[in-house]
Formats: sequence, structure tokens, C-alpha cells
Amino acid sequence: MRQAPVVILCGPTGSGKSTLGSILGGWGAARIDADAVAREVVEPGSPVLAALQARFGEDIVDTDGALRRDVLAKRAFASEEQTRALEALTHPVIRERLAEQVVAARRSGALLVVVEVPLWRRGDGGLAGDLVVWVGASDEVAAARVAAHGRLSASEVLRRRSRFDFESQREEADLVLVNDGSIEALGRAARELWEQLVGVEPDGKGSLGP
Repeated sequence: MRQAPVVILCGPTGSGKSTLGSILGGWGAARIDADAVAREVVEPGSPVLAALQARFGEDIVDTDGALRRDVLAKRAFASEEQTRALEALTHPVIRERLAEQVVAARRSGALLVVVEVPLWRRGDGGLAGDLVVWVGASDEVAAARVAAHGRLSASEVLRRRSRFDFESQREEADLVLVNDGSIEALGRAARELWEQLVGVEPDGKGSLGP
């Protein structure tokens, strides 16, 4: 039995990864959100959260036992050493969960498995895919998109984008998709991607929602 191909969608905030994933999902792809997995592994009472407290301080958790993300971010991104410590405690568990979800998605009979992950590097022991697609957009377009949804301010989007080396990530991808255009243009790119990986035309128009 043919296994469903796995495509990794990576790139910075506001690039349109989720929109591209949604279009593919509308055609039958199973979607896996690395950000959602990252939230799950630090739920109250989790071993990862306990390890983070031991490394970054007991007060990164509130009185209800939930992670105070702003406090952790301030400490974890204060230096390169602190950031590496955060990654060492969280990334292995996240990768394991993602791999488990990929296996489950393939067993479900999905035609394609899409993993949406902001940060991906070929040499860091990350999840392997049949195709790695880097989705990008200009700073101005990305900031406007995220701000329009009320999730982050434009300045916060730009600050987060400047924190990571997305250019190196782009260079390691198999395919680069610059998403500064219309939703229709993104839909055409999604169709080409589907036909390349699945080998048939998609059934239906797909979803254009986030």
C-alpha cells in the first residue's frame, strides 16, 4: 500500500503556511500543526513544564499551574545559551509527538500529510518529509496579515521574525514559495503542489480559510 507523502510547510509568522495547509486540507490532506503540539507538551502537570520550571524558574507557571509564556519568552530569548536550553528541553518531545501524528495520519488513509512548522532545519534532527516547502512573505505583508487577525501587533511580528535565521531555513528547503500575492495565486501554487505529490488533480476547490 502506498504511503501518503509528507510535506513540511515551514517559514516565518504571517507567511501563509496555515492558509496553504487549509487549502490542501480541503482536498483531503491530513494537517498537523507543530505550534499546537508545542502547546500540548507544556500543559499543566507535564514533564516538559516541570523541566522548564527547573531551568528557568518556578514563577514561569501561574497559580493555576499554566505556563506564563511571556515570562518564559523573556528569559529563554535573553541569550543564545538560554534559547538553546529551551530548545533542548522542548524540541525532542515535540519531534516525537509530530512523528507519532504523521504515522497516525498515514494509517488513516489520508492522501497527503501536511506538517506546518515555523522552524525547521535539515541538520537538527527534525522531522523528515518527502518535500520541504518554505513559505515566505515580505515583512510588510506578513505584519499586515497577522495584525488584521488581531493576533499580534505589526511590531511584534517583525520582532519575532528578526529573532530567527529564516534565510538559512529557506536555503535548505526543497521548494521556495513567496506568498506576497493574492489568495488565488496561493491556490494555484497549492494545486501544483498537490498534483506533484499526490499525482492526481485535487477534488474540489479546497478551503481558503485559516
